[in-house]
Amino acid sequence: MKVHGEQRQDSDFDTLQTFLPETPILASLGEKGDLFFHHSEVNGVTFEELQEGQLVDYEIGEGRKGYELRSARQQQGAPRMKSHTEYLKFNVPARMDFLNITPEIEQVLRNSGISEGLLLCNAMHITASVFINDDEPGLHHDYKKWLEELAPFDPSPERYHHNRTGEDNADAHHKRQIMGREVVVAVTEGRLDFGPWEQIFYGEFDGLRAKRVLVKVIGE
Repeated sequence: MKVHGEQRQDSDFDTLQTFLPETPILASLGEKGDLFFHHSEVNGVTFEELQEGQLVDYEIGEGRKGYELRSARQQQGAPRMKSHTEYLKFNVPARMDFLNITPEIEQVLRNSGISEGLLLCNAMHITASVFINDDEPGLHHDYKKWLEELAPFDPSPERYHHNRTGEDNADAHHKRQIMGREVVVAVTEGRLDFGPWEQIFYGEFDGLRAKRVLVKVIGE
């Protein structure tokens, strides 16, 4: 089959609607199977690729046939979306602290083999957080002071109703709510596409026990 990038008006040609995925293209089909397009490129597929393709016909009802032309690239399929998941474990030896987990996240990204996509990282416990900010000790000190002012540790049931269930970590739930559950980072050319000074942190508010963090990378 030959594919041409021009429109023919010969009476020997039947005008039909030919479809590449999601895009209707007006074309002419010749008696010898030659296909004539109105445009030099459709849906990013060049005529050189289309010439190596395959014309597929199928019934569309009332005795009529539809046609779909697929290039060799389209027949092979577009690059498939991949996903990669890992679970990290942290046991912080303090009730509240922040860990820079960027190196561990970057290793997960390398393990995934994905170069373009998105990376999700979230704490899997409701008394811990994952967030992005600067790796500056003074800022982390300020965070701890600020969070303790907003939701001070108090194991008694008088301040927090949650502690009337027998728990003593109501403050940790509040702190997690403030600092957030997860982050999503763009992956560009195989790297985390950070802004200036951005790093990924694990925030612990009820420590001294092991907790998990989920990392999922999706892309190509």
